[in-house]
Amino acid sequence: MKQNFSHLGEINPFPGPHTPLRIPNKMVGLIIGKNGETVKTIHQKTGCFIFIPKESRPGEDYRELELSGTPESVEICKREIISMIHMVGIYAFNN
Repeated sequence: MKQNFSHLGEINPFPGPHTPLRIPNKMVGLIIGKNGETVKTIHQKTGCFIFIPKESRPGEDYRELELSGTPESVEICKREIISMIHMVGIYAFNN
């Protein structure tokens, strides 16, 4: 079943089931990367599809990504994304 972000006019095009992963809005660009290269690399590495809504829900400072693939690929993808966000947080804290 495809997730319907009807409040945003978006539908997840990837096959389900979909596993949600919330990330801060300010980290969306990090996950997408220049010309979508980072999200493509994560997909190639993990086999997991990553749906990123264009906008967050009104009034929220996070974006709910949807990950789809085998349970193993979703778990590896989650760890990859969380690790990237964590590394940026450590860098920002130390500089």
